[in-house]
Amino acid sequence: MRLTSGWKIWIGTALIMLLSACGTTGGKQEQKSAGIDSLTPSQAARFQEALTQLDQQQPKKAENVLESLLRERADVAELWLNLALSQYQQHNFAAADKTVTRILATYPRTVQAHNLAGLLAVENGEFKKAEQHYGEALKLSSAYANALYNMALLQDIYLQNTAAAVDYYNRYLALVKDDEATKAWVENLAQSLGR
Repeated sequence: MRLTSGWKIWIGTALIMLLSACGTTGGKQEQKSAGIDSLTPSQAARFQEALTQLDQQQPKKAENVLESLLRERADVAELWLNLALSQYQQHNFAAADKTVTRILATYPRTVQAHNLAGLLAVENGEFKKAEQHYGEALKLSSAYANALYNMALLQDIYLQNTAAAVDYYNRYLALVKDDEATKAWVENLAQSLGR
């Protein structure tokens, strides 16, 4: 999670960490990720170490571990996703963008990569591109709470489309019931629309 203008942008560290078999059905060029369950016990332990470092806000250490793992297992999308997340947490947006581009070229149906691509587009002020990536994430998984929240925030803050923002926030809140701050915010937005 990252704070921006007092509002959280969900990256979904836990969801990125728990991915399995990212590449599903798709075009001929899409590959299927080997999945984290294919890691050896030693690799799995190192992967868990990297996840712990990400959770403890030590992204550089996590990046080093993930790069080491990727030299052994470049076929596991979860490793690439968490590498991109570690780069994002370090504000190394160019490197994160390069990593996300690689993920989407190999595993184009990776919901979390589209969400992260949307976050990177917002960082670059490319709001329509962000909207496209969040939209693609939601096409692939309409119940992906992180993309719903990020799309709502994009519509609300950056695109000034309050009606769409309220709709996306409500879809998000249907999934994440304990976010009281967002509930209160949406109530105020809805009142401004006369709903």
